[in-house]
Amino acid sequence: GVISPLITMVVCTLIHYYSMKSIKAQEELELQNENLIETNDVISKEGERLSRIVYNDKLTGLYNKDMFAMKIDELLKNEDKSPFTVVYLTINEYDEVVRTSTKETGDMILTTFAYRLHNFCGNSGISARISGATFAMIITGQRSRESVSSYISDLTAEVCEPIALGDSLKEISISSGVTHFPRDGKT
Repeated sequence: GVISPLITMVVCTLIHYYSMKSIKAQEELELQNENLIETNDVISKEGERLSRIVYNDKLTGLYNKDMFAMKIDELLKNEDKSPFTVVYLTINEYDEVVRTSTKETGDMILTTFAYRLHNFCGNSGISARISGATFAMIITGQRSRESVSSYISDLTAEVCEPIALGDSLKEISISSGVTHFPRDGKT
C-alpha cells in the first residue's frame, strides 16, 4: 500500500518538474525568437540604409549614376526587350551660380531641381543625378519622338520654374539629350 502512493507522488513530482522545465524552455525559445525578429528588423533596416548610401545621391536622394546604370542594364537584359527612352538633363546656370554665390545656394538649386524632377517622373520613370548638375531619367514603353518631345517640354516647364533663393528668384534653364532603345542602338 505505501509504495503505490509513493510512486504516484514521485511520478507527479517528475511530471511537474519536467513540465516546469518545458514551460521555461518554451519561454526562453519565445524570447530568443523575439530577439531574432528584432535583430532581423535591425539588419533589414541597416541593409536598406546601406543600399541608400550606395545607390542614392547623398544630396538629392535620387538614384546615383551606378544605380542608374544598373537600371539600364536590367532593361537591356529583359527578355522582351521592351523599348525605353533615356533623357539627360543639365542645369545650364549651375556653374555660374556656384562661381558667383555659395555652395549652399548651388545645393538648393540641385535639391529643388531633383525634387521637381522626381515628382514629375512619379511612377512613370526613373530619375537619377549623374554628377554635378547633370541628371538623367528613364521613360519606359514605346514612345514616338513627338511624344517624347512633348514630355520633355512639359518636364522643362515644371522643373524650370524659378527657384526661391532667399528673397530672390533664380531663373534656370536646362539642356537635354535623348536616346531611344532600341531605335538608336541595341546596347
